[in-house]
Amino acid sequence: LLDERAALRLRFGSLRSPPLRRKAAQRRRATTRLVSSCRLQKERYASGMVTDLEDAELFIHGVGPDKVSDMVTNIIRWHLIEYTKSQCSTWSIPMKSGGAAGFCWSATNKRWEARRDDILVVKDRRILLVPKWAVSRRRGTPKDAFHREYVLEYERSELSVNSALVQYRGDGSPFITKKSLVESGVIATKEYLVEWAARHREVLERFKARLAKGRAPLSHEEFDSDQDITDICKRLIDELASIPIGQPGAADYHHCVAAILDLVFYPALANIRTENRIHGGRKRIDVTFDNLDRDGFFAWLQRPLGMKCPYIAVECKNYGEDPANPELDQLLGRFSDDRGRVGMLICRDIEDMKRFVRRCHDSYRDRNGLVLPLTDADLVTMLELMASGASIGRAGVRVFEPLLRDLTRRVVEGGA
Repeated sequence: LLDERAALRLRFGSLRSPPLRRKAAQRRRATTRLVSSCRLQKERYASGMVTDLEDAELFIHGVGPDKVSDMVTNIIRWHLIEYTKSQCSTWSIPMKSGGAAGFCWSATNKRWEARRDDILVVKDRRILLVPKWAVSRRRGTPKDAFHREYVLEYERSELSVNSALVQYRGDGSPFITKKSLVESGVIATKEYLVEWAARHREVLERFKARLAKGRAPLSHEEFDSDQDITDICKRLIDELASIPIGQPGAADYHHCVAAILDLVFYPALANIRTENRIHGGRKRIDVTFDNLDRDGFFAWLQRPLGMKCPYIAVECKNYGEDPANPELDQLLGRFSDDRGRVGMLICRDIEDMKRFVRRCHDSYRDRNGLVLPLTDADLVTMLELMASGASIGRAGVRVFEPLLRDLTRRVVEGGA
């Protein structure tokens, strides 16, 4: 949406730079193309054809997946920096202090601002981490998908049997090939698609609705086919068993539990944070997850059960004795309408589980929140099921579903 002169500066630098003076003819041709493109792009924005970045890839000349990716990364750079810092803090990854983090967009000041911050440097390269749940494998471009699956299909359905493009099978049934439609002029250029979409807005809206649903997150194996989930699960089981009970092993226990939950609950829970400070730093939550579940257990908590849980709080107790009311009240004190009212209390063991479940039921009945007590044995069970390959769906292992649903039922009903 730059004005034409600003667009020229962005593309060529100063309009009076020596290279442009030496190549006047080339400059005139490039200027004409750029001004024409700039005017056309303004028209497409003004017409409402382009409302987000994926639309720009679909309709704007010169904008492809790489440019969209670069634009998104630059616009959300500040958020990616904060995410990188959070993950490095969670997993004890060293960072370089006061490094040049690049230009970040300030939504408050409506401008780009240079920022210096802690940065992750690997082999002399600055690295930005991206949330695992946000990554998906892309198959084709929106332009190709819109042309192939919507434009060609619509045109084929609208042709009459008297069209010259109609062919007949051996049994006499008519058909039209997509190749013949393309050869007749239904091409995949952005100029043609803009004009076609302007005449068929309802088809464009259906396509955008499909894009808005997003893609399923990749599974652990899809990220790295060489990684052995079975081996990772076994190593976590061994590490959990090796941690001594008591204060000396508390930090190691928190770290191990965080790693187990992050592995097992992906992609339903994501963006893990440890030692998350609330109330101006006066309180801390051992582990916090964002609840991104769409159709599993954590989504079920929000809809049929009616529990607010945009975040899931986890407290870890490396105790040798059963937790009691103080430990339960500590976790309940971390709940709020904004953070949610669902959490997990992870302990080494609970000898009188029936009694503690009744305590959790009392809190739930008094509308203080839902606390699910889990032990080392529960964590090991989920890891063993995961190592055996038990899964639901391609996007993640849901070995925790039966266990947590049963536990929730017991807490809600006050049963054993």
